[in-house]
Amino acid sequence: MKKHFNLFILAISAALFFTACEEDLGGGGGIIIPDTISFNLSSEADFVSSDATVNAGETFSVRLIGEKGEDDLQAITVAENGANIPVSQFTVDGNAESANPFLLFGNDLASFTKDVTITSPSSSGLYTYSFTLSDLAGNTEVRSVNITVAATPPSITYMGSGMIMAELGNLVSVPIMAEAGTNLMSEIGVYQNGTAIEAENLFYGELSNQFPTNPALIPDNDMETLDRTIFIRATLPGMNVYTIIITDEGGETASLEVEINGGNMVTMIEGALLNSDGPSGQGGLDLDNGMSVGSSNADA
Repeated sequence: MKKHFNLFILAISAALFFTACEEDLGGGGGIIIPDTISFNLSSEADFVSSDATVNAGETFSVRLIGEKGEDDLQAITVAENGANIPVSQFTVDGNAESANPFLLFGNDLASFTKDVTITSPSSSGLYTYSFTLSDLAGNTEVRSVNITVAATPPSITYMGSGMIMAELGNLVSVPIMAEAGTNLMSEIGVYQNGTAIEAENLFYGELSNQFPTNPALIPDNDMETLDRTIFIRATLPGMNVYTIIITDEGGETASLEVEINGGNMVTMIEGALLNSDGPSGQGGLDLDNGMSVGSSNADA
C-alpha cells in the first residue's frame, strides 16, 4: 500500500513540474512593450543629423524624436564636448529652457518631437554635441553630431569715395575702418599693383608714425576695431591700384582696393591763343565777347 502511495505522489510532482515548464504563448493577447528607449535625429531639411560646418556665432538646429520603452521618459541633456551647455546657448521649439538637463512633461513622457537650436561658439574648431534622453528607470540613449565652427574673417571698408588724384612724391590719405572677426586683427599691409610698398612711403594714423615694415603689426588698441587713415606716397605716374590687406591671428584676411592717379599737377598755363579766322595775320580772339579780332588788336 505504501509503495502505491509513493508512486502516486511522484506522478503528481512530475505533472506539476512539466506544467510549470510549459512555454507561455501569450494566449491572453497582451501587448509586448519594448524595454529600450527609441531616440533619433531627424534628417529632414534644415536640421543637422550628421557632421556639418557653421560660421562662428551662427546657429544650427537638430530635430530630436523620442519614444518611451517600459518606463516614462524623463529628461534631455544637451552637451558640448562632454560638458552641459548653458541654457543661454540653446532653445527648444523656440523657447528658452530653465535648466540643462530639461524635463519632459505631459504627452512628451511617452513620445515627442523637439527642435533644439544651438548657438555655435565664437572660437573656431571642432565641437561634438551630444543629446542624451533618459527615462524614469535611469535608462539612457545618446545621439551626437560633430560641428566644425569656421572662423569669421575680419572686415575692412574704405571711408572715402572715388579715385584719388595725387601729385608724384606727395602723400595721399586713405581713411579705413576695419573690424575683427573671430580672431583679433594682427597685421596690415599695403601693396601697389600687387607689390609691397616700401615702408618709408607709408604712415599709420598720423604723419609722425611711419610703418616700421610692410606688412606691419597692428597696435594692440586697434586689434578689435581699427579706425585710421593710412598715408601713402604716390611714386608712380598714371593710374595705379593700391590694396590694403588686414590679416588676423588665425590667418583670415580682408582687403580693399583704391585707385590713385599720380602725375605732375598743373598750376598755370602760359601761351598765346590764336584764331585762324581772324581778319589779318594770325588773327585773335576777344575773350570778353568771343568775337574775332585782328592779331594786333589790343582786345585780342
